[in-house]
Amino acid sequence: MSGVCFVGYMNPMARIGLVLVPLFVASSVMFFYMSKGLHRLSVVRKSSDLISAYGRKHLTTAFRRALFFTSLAAIIMLTFFATELYQMILRPHWNHSLRESLM
Repeated sequence: MSGVCFVGYMNPMARIGLVLVPLFVASSVMFFYMSKGLHRLSVVRKSSDLISAYGRKHLTTAFRRALFFTSLAAIIMLTFFATELYQMILRPHWNHSLRESLM
């Protein structure tokens, strides 16, 4: 997900179009379905009187695991996008500093 990728190394528009947009779309779809699943688990866990205490305990455990996974994935994706944005904004400054230090 966040490995070394040289697409758009010198062209930020290529990086946005070929790396960031597809990752944003994929993560948006994943978070949509994860939120629907979390909502469904929450509704089933709270509203059904036919589920035993043992089953309710397992539903609660599954809900917590899914919530943890979704939160962790959100943190990782936000960190990735923030890092990419940081690199794109400061790359001209770093290139200028490199040229000055070499001359």
